[in-house]
Amino acid sequence: MVLGEHYIDIYKWNITIACVDDYDRDGEAVRDMLEKKCVLKELIDECVQSIDDCYYNGGYIISNKNYTESVFIFLKHDKYEDAICTLMHEKRHLEDDILDALRIDDSEAAAYLAGYLAVIFNDYSKYLLK
Repeated sequence: MVLGEHYIDIYKWNITIACVDDYDRDGEAVRDMLEKKCVLKELIDECVQSIDDCYYNGGYIISNKNYTESVFIFLKHDKYEDAICTLMHEKRHLEDDILDALRIDDSEAAAYLAGYLAVIFNDYSKYLLK
C-alpha cells in the first residue's frame, strides 16, 4: 500500500504516497497506516468512510499541519486522463495545506512548491493505472 516517503527539506514537510487497490478497498489498512502517521482521528474516519462507502473519487490528501506531514492516498484508474486529473487535483490540495500551515502567501514560494511536488508526484503516475 505505501509506495514511498518523501521529505521536502525547504518546507520541512513529510509526504507519504499510498495506493489503495481497486479490488481491495481496505479501510482498516488505511486506518492503521494513518494512525501511525499521527493523522487526526476525524480525518482518518472521513477517509476510511469514503473508501468503505465507495465515495472515493480517486484520491485523498490528509494533512496533519502540527506534525508537518501529509498522506496522499489514491485509487487506481482505468483511464490515463482521469488519473492525471486526480493527481493534479490532489497536488493542489497538498500545496494549499503546506502553504497554509506554514503561513506562506508568496507566489514565488508557491511556484517552487508546485515544482517540488510535480517531481514527486510524477514518480507515481505509473501506479495510477490499473
